[in-house]
Amino acid sequence: MTVLATGAAVAFEPITPGIGAVVPDLDTRRPLRPAEVADLVGLLMRYKVLLFPRQGLDEAEHARFAAQFGKPRDDPLEDPVPGFHGLSELDNVPFFHADWMFQTDPPKWAMLQLSTVPPVGGDTVFVDLVTSYAALSDPMRAFLEPLTVLHAMDPGHAAGLRQRVVERLGPDHPEIAVAIEHLQARAQPLVRRIPETGNLNHWLCPAYSRRLVELEPAESDAVLAYLLHHILEPQFCIRWRWRAGDIAFWDHRTTLHRGIKDYGDAVRHGRRASIAGGAVVPANAPSITTPSP
Repeated sequence: MTVLATGAAVAFEPITPGIGAVVPDLDTRRPLRPAEVADLVGLLMRYKVLLFPRQGLDEAEHARFAAQFGKPRDDPLEDPVPGFHGLSELDNVPFFHADWMFQTDPPKWAMLQLSTVPPVGGDTVFVDLVTSYAALSDPMRAFLEPLTVLHAMDPGHAAGLRQRVVERLGPDHPEIAVAIEHLQARAQPLVRRIPETGNLNHWLCPAYSRRLVELEPAESDAVLAYLLHHILEPQFCIRWRWRAGDIAFWDHRTTLHRGIKDYGDAVRHGRRASIAGGAVVPANAPSITTPSP
């Protein structure tokens, strides 16, 4: 076990050098001291995904824990937990993505707790977009940094989401128009800067990234195919085997994630807290703070 060299001394166990750390002993029910919050944010900047085993928080505890790290983010496309801003119900999303990557204001961070897990299977794979970007050659990174990528949800999936929102809110609810706007295709910088650290990473995924705007179609297809294969190389991934009550806390800006649908008719269910502030900062923007430890 490793201990951060700060006054809060939050103990953690790295899963790999680049992505994933288990925080085994923290009681997420109690209010955190400011130094503990700072340590956990530093760990998140360094390892991108933090895992808190067997917490078993109820809705109010989950919302309070997440709110210590930022403003809750509601989204009209979510299935909300009534009475709790930023909390939504979740079963499984079985494709690699970052939440709402195609929106102008995607979430910054997320905390998922699974309350019901299958007897076997149902793991989540997380992908490190910082380390995979750093592994590219200098000329490739220089080529990619000025480019933009068009993100869009699959039309069938988008239609299903729209219908679910209409059924939940009613066809004349004013948020229907907001939900439709949230589903529009958008171009984003292909390479983004994380202001807290100055790190750069590519911002793409197999589910949403359609084409590189500045390139000819054949060029875009070739470059995207290479990058989407590259980011999923095993050395950039971790796989978390859930137990009921575990919490995963991850940075949407620097990771992708995917639930594995390998558990047949068993039930996999939990809730996610979304934290606002994930608007894309382009690669040429300056960092705003000192790098994480």
